[in-house]
Amino acid sequence: MTPAGGLRRILVAIDGSESSLRALDAAITIARGCGSTITGIHCIAEKGAEFGAGRSREQPPAEAKRFMDEAKTRAARSGIDFTETFARGDAGYAIVAASKSPRHGMIVIGTSGKGRARRAIFGGTSSYVAHSSRVPVLLVR
Repeated sequence: MTPAGGLRRILVAIDGSESSLRALDAAITIARGCGSTITGIHCIAEKGAEFGAGRSREQPPAEAKRFMDEAKTRAARSGIDFTETFARGDAGYAIVAASKSPRHGMIVIGTSGKGRARRAIFGGTSSYVAHSSRVPVLLVR
C-alpha cells in the first residue's frame, strides 16, 4: 500500500544541532501521519569539497555516528523506520543528490545548523537545498 499522498520516504539532514533535531521531530510527525520512512543524512565536510559530494564508504566519525544513533532512537520511539546515510563533501549538494536515489518525496532541514560563518559567505545549506531540490523542502527553525 502506498502511504498517503505517495510520500514513502522523507530525507532529513542531521548535524546534531538543535535545529536539525527539530527538523527530525517534524519529519517524524509527518512520517507518522503518512506512513513514511525516514532517511537521515549527515554530511562530513572535506577540504575543497565545495564542488561535489559522494556517499562515504569509510566509517563515519564517532560524533556523526552518535547523532544518527540519537535520531534512530527518536524515530523508533514513534514506530518510524529510520535509515542512516553519510556523505562526504558539500552538504547542500549531498542532500539534494541523496534525495534522488532512492527517490525521496520530501526533504526536511533545519535553517540554522553548525555553519553560521560559512552561511554568511556562501548562502547556507538550507538555502541551497530549498533552491536546488526537485522535491518539496520543509525548512524548520
